[in-house]
Amino acid sequence: TDLINKCNNEITNNSYRCLFVDATIYSSIFIDVNIEVSHIISHINESIEIYKSLKIPLPKKLILKTAINADFIHQVSKIRALKGLIVQLFKVHKEGIEIQLECSYNDSLLSPVEKENNLLRMTTAFLVAIISGANGIELTDLLAIKKGEYWQKIITNIPIILLEESQL
Repeated sequence: TDLINKCNNEITNNSYRCLFVDATIYSSIFIDVNIEVSHIISHINESIEIYKSLKIPLPKKLILKTAINADFIHQVSKIRALKGLIVQLFKVHKEGIEIQLECSYNDSLLSPVEKENNLLRMTTAFLVAIISGANGIELTDLLAIKKGEYWQKIITNIPIILLEESQL
């Protein structure tokens, strides 16, 4: 809080545009989705409490970045639970906020041996993100099966094909 307070005192415009929470670390730490969700909500709540204790106006937009995997039912449930709990959290704090959800693939679950199956896992994970209403999907070169432009294009085309074929 000292760092936030110092930064806030040096910033002339005390209006922040968004609250960004990078919750990808929680999916790497916890196997249980319930524990992951509870830690993400606690993280957001603590951020709100810090803003309020320092008397900084809370931004009107929350960007939550979370990691997903190919476990379809658990991941859809996780994203829907996060959205619902965030809405309830901001109701408790009597604040209105726009929620933007960004998803990345939990690359710690990529198999070094079954590289072709990784494509299926990522496709399923991105399908989860699309169905759950994510605002963005993060693709990195680390997700490519092999080095080279061809494999980068394959990874890039996964969400495009899903959107076109599923007509979402």
